[in-house]
Amino acid sequence: NETAKWALSDTSTKGGLGSSVALTETHAFVGAPAEGEDHGAVYVFMKEDSGSWSQQLRIANPDTSQGLSFGSALAVDGNNLFISAPEEGGAVHVYHADDEGNWTKETSLSSDQVADNARFGATLQLHGDKVFVGAPRNASGSGSVHVFAHNAYEDIWQSSGRLVAFD
Repeated sequence: NETAKWALSDTSTKGGLGSSVALTETHAFVGAPAEGEDHGAVYVFMKEDSGSWSQQLRIANPDTSQGLSFGSALAVDGNNLFISAPEEGGAVHVYHADDEGNWTKETSLSSDQVADNARFGATLQLHGDKVFVGAPRNASGSGSVHVFAHNAYEDIWQSSGRLVAFD
């Protein structure tokens, strides 16, 4: 059964819409990492009081480089949205919503402990005040998970460790 049909503000084809999805009670965040020659985008839909969904905005990749696959992985917690762009070393962009629902980029998370082909940000998981960022191709394919913690006092995200495989 089809429950909703979304008309997108950008009509590009082969964008990979739905490659990643994150939900809250009132919003759906849908990644299209292949849009614009893998430049990527994330579409934000809001649930109306009537139960229908409407596009609120399109978040474009803040990096002008092509091939970064912005929107490959998503995670949302309250007013914070994490969007990965795992190619070319990788990054996770952190967006915050104000009281009016405007999403603005606050910071980007990255690591100097990953190779360019590590796919840093291929996976994301939130737990409390921490975000876990997967880099499955790091360390010659053994992989790693990088942990960032939110410092509420300074309102910044800081690296707080990493998990690595070993023999």
